[in-house]
Amino acid sequence: MKTLAIKLVCVSFLFLMTQPGLRAQCADIHPTDLAALQALYTSTNGAGWTDNTGWDQITGATTTCDLNSIHGVLFSGNRVSFLLLQGNNLTGALPTELGDLSQIMQLELPINHLSGNIPPSLGNLTMVNRLNFFDNNLSGQIPGELGNLSNLEVLAMNKNALSGRIPWQLGNLSNLITLLLNDNMLSGNIPAQLGNLSSLEILALHSNGLTGGIPARFRNLSSIKQLILYSNRLSGNLPKFLGDLSSLEFLHLSDNLFRNRIPSELGNLNSLRSLELFQNSLRGDIPPELGMLSSLETMHLQQNQLSGQIPGELGDLISLNVLRLDVNGLSGCFDPNLSSLCGITVFIDDPEFDASWADFCSSMAGICPLPYIPVVDLPTVEVTGPHFIAAPDKSTHMPHLFQNRPNPFQQETVIPFYIPSQDYVQLTFYDLNGKLLKQWDAHLEKGFYEMPLQQHELASNGVIVYRLVTGNESLVRCMILEEM
Repeated sequence: MKTLAIKLVCVSFLFLMTQPGLRAQCADIHPTDLAALQALYTSTNGAGWTDNTGWDQITGATTTCDLNSIHGVLFSGNRVSFLLLQGNNLTGALPTELGDLSQIMQLELPINHLSGNIPPSLGNLTMVNRLNFFDNNLSGQIPGELGNLSNLEVLAMNKNALSGRIPWQLGNLSNLITLLLNDNMLSGNIPAQLGNLSSLEILALHSNGLTGGIPARFRNLSSIKQLILYSNRLSGNLPKFLGDLSSLEFLHLSDNLFRNRIPSELGNLNSLRSLELFQNSLRGDIPPELGMLSSLETMHLQQNQLSGQIPGELGDLISLNVLRLDVNGLSGCFDPNLSSLCGITVFIDDPEFDASWADFCSSMAGICPLPYIPVVDLPTVEVTGPHFIAAPDKSTHMPHLFQNRPNPFQQETVIPFYIPSQDYVQLTFYDLNGKLLKQWDAHLEKGFYEMPLQQHELASNGVIVYRLVTGNESLVRCMILEEM
């Protein structure tokens, strides 16, 4: 009998040792975290992962215990702090047990093949600051419980198959900096509560089926840098308060149903780098205030119902690389100040204008060739100096010479220019033969200036070439002085 009892104990021990999760896993891992990791491995086909190094310690397939060798898992003591399995061929559903990782700070499983719903239990992860399920096949609704994640800074669920409304509870995430829900099948209005996210810098909701307008509470998004809402079914007027979002760098509202005029207040966005409003039902004139967007690199206003002339102020967009105004109702003639855009990519409906854009640029080049200007030390001619206008709102690293205004002129004109740092500055004026007509130089502080110029100061008529030299930069423009 004693021998039989011993055999039964041994058989029982061997049976326990062969059961998944009951063998000698790494005993240092907190049991709740261990169960969550086991559930993840089982539900997402861990045996088929691209890299499952060290996970045999989780499944009990080895007696080795080295917490530093488990791929994608970082520990703080015996608790999971980071779970990072990007592009690791995870398939299947997210297990509810992930909500038991109470000390986790980052849960990132992007670029996999996860499917099914997002477990509401993830709302228990109050320590997490990054939750990233980008580029999977997750479906169903976004759980409102995620609004409990008070420490969350990044929520990325873009490029899935999520549906339903955006839960208003996400407006409780007071520390959220980045919210990426784009490229899903979300519907309904944008929750006004998202306007409570005063720390939010990036909001990407594009490529969904969202309806309604831009919530008025969005005026409170004081930190927003990227507002990306294109390719939805948003409608109504573009709100004027968008011009008060002073940190905004990217405003992408294209491919929606917005109507009526472009707010002139958008000209206040000194940090704006990209403005995309194409493929809406915007109408009326292009606001000349858009010419004040000194940081703007791309402006896409095509495929609307805009009318009138192109404002000459757009020629003052010193950083612009691409301008699209085609498929609108714009017409008339081109303001001479637009000649500064002849070197960038411009799309315009030529038949609607008095001359084609190419002909306009050619004609401007014809009346304003750049003569040979020798680089020599010339005697200074005493003239009235420029007036300091203002320091820039943000750092701009390149000098700029603006078109004089008015141009052409008969009696007096003003030449605006910008100096990015304290430096020696020289303004010179030449006729088309390269003859020096006037020179002014001085040391100036950083800022915007305007140089007044009287007709009698130039002993010439017709085309005058003027050059700004500062630091290693030499900028040239031309003006037309008409004979009185």
